[in-house]
Amino acid sequence: MNCPIKVSIAEHVMLVVALDGNDIHSHEAHAVVLGKGERVDFVLKSERHGGSYILEAAMDCKDKSTEESGKGSAIIIYEGHPSPVGISDVIPDNKAAPRRTTTFDTSLCEADDDEGKVCLRSVESSSNIQVGLEEAEVAKKIYLGFDYGHQLVVIDSSGGRTSISNKYYRMNNISFTFPPSPLLVQPDEASNMAVCNEEQKRCDGKEMCSCVHVEQIPLGSSVEVVLYDQGVDQEETVFHLHGYHFYVVGSRTFPAPLTAQQIQQLDLKNELVSRNLLNPVIKDTIRVPRNGVVVLRFLAQNAGYWMMRDEYSETWTRGMDILFQVGDPGDIAATPSNFPVCGNFIGPDFFLL
Repeated sequence: MNCPIKVSIAEHVMLVVALDGNDIHSHEAHAVVLGKGERVDFVLKSERHGGSYILEAAMDCKDKSTEESGKGSAIIIYEGHPSPVGISDVIPDNKAAPRRTTTFDTSLCEADDDEGKVCLRSVESSSNIQVGLEEAEVAKKIYLGFDYGHQLVVIDSSGGRTSISNKYYRMNNISFTFPPSPLLVQPDEASNMAVCNEEQKRCDGKEMCSCVHVEQIPLGSSVEVVLYDQGVDQEETVFHLHGYHFYVVGSRTFPAPLTAQQIQQLDLKNELVSRNLLNPVIKDTIRVPRNGVVVLRFLAQNAGYWMMRDEYSETWTRGMDILFQVGDPGDIAATPSNFPVCGNFIGPDFFLL
């Protein structure tokens, strides 16, 4: 079950000071909700006089019936206090005065003061955005829409032919697959038929295009990535970018999915999102809500092949990954002459063909 995790410590307040290793203007919270791959740094306020208190981590799912199967607990013990035998021996302090609780949520939810919620939209970095990213325009802009489709698969067996509707996930109508050999050390062995992008699908006009999805980015350029959900079958999708941190400069959630044309037209008119180009939060993992749009920025200063990975894939890929090639081959460190090579790799997607 791909659900966020809610962390709380009984009768204690957490001071959240960093997300994904990057400092923020701090927020107090009684619970923290985070997604797969995210990290939260907090300072625990030891306001109690002593004793033992339960730290609980539990699934925070829309379907509440699944939460009981995803709970974990630990015990925080104040120095000098005897250790309890187990979780059941920790007795809550029922004399503690009831108080309004606050939840710090790393999703792009709408903050509600009445409910005591702090969302990522209202979190700011403790430092200003990097020079080169504060301007309205960037050198490279990439639109990435993700959803899923269905492909009719015909299987021959001893009982005859069977047709199965197979769901596949995609980004910009491309379903990612890994190359037969590593692009970083053996780029010449990846055929033109294996590597593709939205402009060069090389799939003979087929609706489903399965290939190594690579977007090229000039080294040193300012980059903006517009990620948007076009109808994935889950409440949110989590992406992690290897090799970089990015600024979350804007986000918005729509009542229904928008087409690529609608997204770009709104952006052209500066009506897609409101961008924070002063002190946006810095992350390397982002939760994109259903029908949501998230705008990310980074400076492409780290040459190489870097994957933006779909964290909810239960296997090595389900199609919504993408590689960013930063720089030309000459910008990437040369492979040693005696470096071992590999190839002729065939993934499990092809075992049944």
